[in-house]
Amino acid sequence: MATPLIGDLFNATLVGPVGRGKFAEGVASTFRPKTPPPRYIERTDAMLLLRPAEFKANAEDLVDLKAYLKRQAPRYGEIRFRPRSSRPTRTTSSRRSSTRGPCTTRSAARGSWF
Repeated sequence: MATPLIGDLFNATLVGPVGRGKFAEGVASTFRPKTPPPRYIERTDAMLLLRPAEFKANAEDLVDLKAYLKRQAPRYGEIRFRPRSSRPTRTTSSRRSSTRGPCTTRSAARGSWF
């Protein structure tokens, strides 16, 4: 995706067909050595990642991922876990949760979100 014209052509023509054929394998490799939860792909709409705009945004996020993780690794010891019973409850509507999902923008991947 580093070469705009070639990347856009690749994204528009090959990502969908090839991605659909390899998607389950890719999800399984993400969860290894465990297995994905039952019906994970269907329940999460994970295949939406194969849409051209989403695939390109994800590829852009991944460009900086290794450097970002390297900077964050020293802070792993700061992570604190609260048992589920002590976590605040979420207010939900019939459509969406009021809590925000994971960070998915390049600026957030560079650390400005944290």
